[in-house]
Amino acid sequence: MGKHRKNPDRAQSHYSVGYGKPPLETRFKKGESRRGGSRKAGKSLAEEINELLREKVLVTEGGVQRRLSKRTAILKTMIAKAAKGDLRAADFLFRQASGAENAQVSDEAEMLTAEDLEMLADYLRRQERHESGEEVPASPVEPSDGA
Repeated sequence: MGKHRKNPDRAQSHYSVGYGKPPLETRFKKGESRRGGSRKAGKSLAEEINELLREKVLVTEGGVQRRLSKRTAILKTMIAKAAKGDLRAADFLFRQASGAENAQVSDEAEMLTAEDLEMLADYLRRQERHESGEEVPASPVEPSDGA
């Protein structure tokens, strides 16, 4: 005889409950794990505003309905107000335009300065002399003591 001498019916059952074997009725169903993990990070205010400004709205222009983003619709409204003499709308538009220009200028500011270009030209001259076999004089540019 086997393990279940006292209760032979139990030996016939196809599933035993024990360590690592929970009762069938309390087990996870297929496709269900109940592991939620951590919460998603909330959107920042800028992300929410950009998401809302990307939504499309129906706008009637010259008797024709068009779907535009809210951002475009707002800009068209502000431009129309500025054209009619609304100083606040004009001020807003000019500030936005100058902000965009300043962002473009800061990108250009990362370009090489005159001093950088001079150093590169000096380096290239010395490299050419070195490759041709001439004696290379020391660089006329003195290193700065900025360290």
